[in-house]
Amino acid sequence: MADQQMSISEVLNSVIEAADGERLSVDDVMNAFGRRSYGPLLFLIGALSFSPLGGIPGASILFGSLVIILMAQYILRDSAPWVPGWILRQDAESGRACEAVDKAKPYLERMERVVRPRLEPFTKAPWTYAVAILIIVMGVTMFPLALVPWGVMAPSLVIALFGLGMMTSDGLLIAIGLGGSIASLAVTAWLLPIGLIF
Repeated sequence: MADQQMSISEVLNSVIEAADGERLSVDDVMNAFGRRSYGPLLFLIGALSFSPLGGIPGASILFGSLVIILMAQYILRDSAPWVPGWILRQDAESGRACEAVDKAKPYLERMERVVRPRLEPFTKAPWTYAVAILIIVMGVTMFPLALVPWGVMAPSLVIALFGLGMMTSDGLLIAIGLGGSIASLAVTAWLLPIGLIF
C-alpha cells in the first residue's frame, strides 16, 4: 500500500484533469490513476456509497461488488486493477462531476491537514493482505444490508477510511479502520434481522 501514496489534492486534481471532454467515464478516472488506483478507487467507492447515492436501490450491491473485485485483484495481481468493460463505460457529465469535486474539495483539503504518512508498518505486508481480506468482508456485508435503508453506511465509512489510509500511507487510519470494521460487523448483525422483518 505504501507505494500507492497520493495526497487528497492529487486525487481530486486527477479526477478534474480526466474530465477534459463532455463526459467523464470510469475508464478516464482509471487511466488518470494508473498503478496507484487501488487506494483512491477504494476511497471513492466508500465515499460514494456513504453519500445519498448509497441509498439508491441496488447501488449498495454495485458498490459491494466493486469493492470485492478490487481487493481480490489487490491480493492476486501485482499491477493496476482490471475492471469489467461495462463498468469502465459508465460515465457522467464532466461538468457535474467537476462541480461535485469542487464542492467536496474544501472539506477534503481540510482533512488533508491531519492525514499524513505515519504508523507505516500498517501500510505494508503482511498487514496489507489482512486488510484487503477484511475489506472484502465489508464488501460482502453490503449485499444483505441492501435490505436495510441506509444500512450500508457503516461498512461504507470503514471502506472509505481504509482507502484513504492506503492512498496516503496513513497507518493510523488503517488501525482505526480495523476497529471500525469490528463495529461495522456488530451493526450488521443488529440491522439484518430488522431488514428481514420489514
